[in-house]
Amino acid sequence: MADTDYYKSGSWNLQCSICGRKLKADESVRNWAGQWRHIRCNEPRQVQDFVRGVPDDQSVPFSQPLTTIFTTVNATFPAKINPNPVLLTSLALTVLDENSLNVLDENGQTINSEGGETGSAQVILPDWVNPTEFQWSWASGGVGITLLGSNESTVYLTAASGPVGGIIQCLITNNLNGTALVTAVVSS
Repeated sequence: MADTDYYKSGSWNLQCSICGRKLKADESVRNWAGQWRHIRCNEPRQVQDFVRGVPDDQSVPFSQPLTTIFTTVNATFPAKINPNPVLLTSLALTVLDENSLNVLDENGQTINSEGGETGSAQVILPDWVNPTEFQWSWASGGVGITLLGSNESTVYLTAASGPVGGIIQCLITNNLNGTALVTAVVSS
């Protein structure tokens, strides 16, 4: 029989949170964390828990207000797209027979292959402009037309079949962060 296995009026058994042995409630103490334990198992709270840091004031005694030394300049420049309008030309080829003669349909018309349409457009800039970026996109239309080389000064346009059209645009940025936006009509 353990030393706590007896009746004591107004007390009860509990387990020490450190050693795990039984003890009577009136023989226990509550530590700073709220746990019950033997008096011999209790330890004081670490004194470093009460240390508070010293506020570090990093403000300066005086400062100079901000002044505008440099101003921002919107460095625009002239640009144009050549050709304007951009005409897509057919890639269709005449179908030839084994004797290199044109193949005709039942109406006597020459049969052409299904080749689609192609074209190109180029941005023309003055010599003093140093472009850093070209962004070709469609301002409107352009359904069914693919842009190849959309980050170059020249863009190639291909379409599976016509008629197609739209308005192509190019945003040019130079080394001074100036911009120019040019547009051209595309049709087949």
